[in-house]
Amino acid sequence: MLGLARTVSDDEIVCYVQELLVNAQHHGKGVGRRLLEHLKDRYAHCRYFVLTTDHESTSEGPANHAFYRRLGLIEHHEQGLSAFGLRVRDPRSL
Repeated sequence: MLGLARTVSDDEIVCYVQELLVNAQHHGKGVGRRLLEHLKDRYAHCRYFVLTTDHESTSEGPANHAFYRRLGLIEHHEQGLSAFGLRVRDPRSL
């Protein structure tokens, strides 16, 4: 598998990108960029295009944030929006 992109959308108001995964052997080859660009085009008519990723303080955070910013995505607060959710549970505690 090269990569996977999975969304949930009502195809009108919101498109939520649940997962954007690229096989580590194919990082830096444009796979993730092409997948996300396809989704941005496909759901351009939706009011919200949303994805969630790790905070910049995590080990993968800086690279993820830089990648999404290069593709034109910005954080909620930069758009005058807020996002809410329940605390993420550590899978090791389940």
